[in-house]
Amino acid sequence: MLAEHHLNDGAAGSAPHVLAGLVASATKTIRVGTTATVLGNYRPLHIAESIGTLAAVFPDRLDLGRTGV
Repeated sequence: MLAEHHLNDGAAGSAPHVLAGLVASATKTIRVGTTATVLGNYRPLHIAESIGTLAAVFPDRLDLGRTGV
């Protein structure tokens, strides 16, 4: 699990959609996703397009809003 916080140098990143793509590209089988995408920080269309693009590149491996537990 990686932490995502805006404007925080101690976190893995502040762009969850980019970070999910990086993790997916560095792995072969694990499911990757974002569980706490804050709609106040992103437009819904941006989230849908970002996750949709990643889901097309990494079929059956991307989740949006799931903890995976």
